Amino acid sequence: TSSTGNSQLSSAHCVQPVAMSPPNTSNSPTRNGRSARAAQSGYAAAPARAGDLRPVLADDLLAERALLGDAPARSALVSRVHRTLQQSPHLWETAAAYLEGGQGVEGTARALFVHANTVRYRLGAITRETGLDLADPHDALTARLSLLWGRLDDARKSPGQAVGRP
Repeated sequence: TSSTGNSQLSSAHCVQPVAMSPPNTSNSPTRNGRSARAAQSGYAAAPARAGDLRPVLADDLLAERALLGDAPARSALVSRVHRTLQQSPHLWETAAAYLEGGQGVEGTARALFVHANTVRYRLGAITRETGLDLADPHDALTARLSLLWGRLDDARKSPGQAVGRP
């Protein structure tokens, strides 16, 4: 089957996105099971991407899967975004200020007491590190959920300590 055929099939015959798991190159039975569960979870989460009638990787639906109670998806999302950004406190702080302030680049720059170009540079670095573009509404929601869940996880691990900054 050609990729054109797959594209025609998905747009002509599907009423929701098709969720696919990542390929299993190791042929491990354990990995096959995880891959199948990710695809099933992705299929359940696919209706949340109403206007997206193309095949979607289950990993592109981590936030939606986590909202449906998929614990491995939530853990993966926190690891890929929150934990990655914690490695660079300036990036974590910029992401949090940008997403939670709702004031765009200029407002984020004022809130952080940095130049707007610094915020733009950091947003680019966040995209490179996480694969999420915070200017994209879906990616912004995904990142925001990851930061929230990461904070909750951190608070559970260290009760009584200030949470919110890496």
